[in-house]
Parts: sequence; C-alpha cells; structure tokens
Amino acid sequence: MIVGANSVILPDVKIGVGTSIGALSLVNKSIGNWGIYAGITVKRVKKRSKKMLILEKDFFKKKSS
Repeated sequence: MIVGANSVILPDVKIGVGTSIGALSLVNKSIGNWGIYAGITVKRVKKRSKKMLILEKDFFKKKSS
C-alpha cells in the first residue's frame, strides 16, 4: 500500500493489497486490491500492475548478493 501526502483515511476503512492512494485524497469507504485511487472522495483511477512484485523480488535478490 502506498498513501500520498496529506491523505485522510477514516476509521474502519479497509485498504486492499497493492493499492495506491493519491495525495490529498479522502478515503471514506473500503477500497479493493491492486488499484490506483485519488480524489475527494476517492475514485478508482486505474488498475495497478502486479509486475512490481517481480521487480521487488529481483531488487532484493541483487541487494543480498
């Protein structure tokens, strides 16, 4: 999960795995997995790629060797 600066997430809201929330956003309801959300109140802007998991895995392999 990535949360942009000055975003507000209200209590009892669930944020899905791999979700990105834009800066200055208001999250007043639970949001799904692997999406990019932004706005007041948040709306899904687009789908987020799971490719970053592969890139992250490769990065840590190189770092540890």
